[in-house]
Amino acid sequence: MISAEPSPSLILDKHPTAAAVAAVEGQCFGVSWSVQEVERLLSNPAVGAWIVRQSRLDVAMICFQMTEDEAEIYRIGVLPGRRGKGFGRRLMVEYLSEAKRRGCKRVFLEVREGNIPAVELYRSLGFQVSARRKNYYAGPPEDGLVMELRVAPEKRAPSVRPRAHHVPGIRL
Repeated sequence: MISAEPSPSLILDKHPTAAAVAAVEGQCFGVSWSVQEVERLLSNPAVGAWIVRQSRLDVAMICFQMTEDEAEIYRIGVLPGRRGKGFGRRLMVEYLSEAKRRGCKRVFLEVREGNIPAVELYRSLGFQVSARRKNYYAGPPEDGLVMELRVAPEKRAPSVRPRAHHVPGIRL
């Protein structure tokens, strides 16, 4: 897990500035959001963004929406030089844990069909393709895959009184 507390390795900032989100997002994607677009998104109370910081460098980000029972990942990205080191997986695991804690029953995301590392990551976490958006992306034209994860509700241990049972020679 990523620590929300300062540590020498990784810090998860659950309240980054719009400028920080836009900066990481801009390094991760060819077409990126402006600071104003991120501010507009974050003005919605259901929308959030997190940044993973390693040694004072922002290395990954996620922008998402969580409603009463559904969640959607708008963007998740890891800096090109930091990919393949587990940042995306750890960020996804943390996010899915939060979605489950908040009672979300389904999580959606959309990904380029050709982004094989991302598709494999999402599948390894239990996501399944639920729809295909033909030629959704431009430059180059590519299908988008809508992926969905059905989240099991958090199980709370029932408060059960231990049952007494008879053991020969012992009175309960």
